[in-house]
Amino acid sequence: MKILLAGDSWTLGVILKLIQTSSFTTGPVGIADHLISLGNEVTNIARPGQSNSLVINELKSRLLSETFDKIVFVQTEPLRDNKYAKSNTGWQDLVQDKKWFDDHLHLLSIQQDILDETYKILNDIDLPIYLLGGCSKVDTELLSKYSNLTCIMPSIPE
Repeated sequence: MKILLAGDSWTLGVILKLIQTSSFTTGPVGIADHLISLGNEVTNIARPGQSNSLVINELKSRLLSETFDKIVFVQTEPLRDNKYAKSNTGWQDLVQDKKWFDDHLHLLSIQQDILDETYKILNDIDLPIYLLGGCSKVDTELLSKYSNLTCIMPSIPE
């Protein structure tokens, strides 16, 4: 099976290696290594520090030139996607939006909106996509409305 693996440093195995060795080097404990050991052909496009939207852009670009059977997507923190949030009055710079820092519920609603948009974009890709929670836990309730997305591990650290 040919798998496209996409995500941030969690996808590369940086965190797993850190836990095991107390050093910030990658693998051979990354997700790709596990998939390869099961007999899959894996293309790993993960990059440390990437946002979900940047990962999706790279994923879509790769799909233009190569074919895959499945995609494994390791979700990162949704707030990495954008320093802006949409409100009733338009897009706001979150750094200037004091409410962002003072109101936890407001912050969570921004995070949910961004995550929902990520799931919507992924769902529109015409391949089965399997999600793992890396830097951010997969919201399985929110994910349930998207038929093309399957959570295989809500949270790697949990």
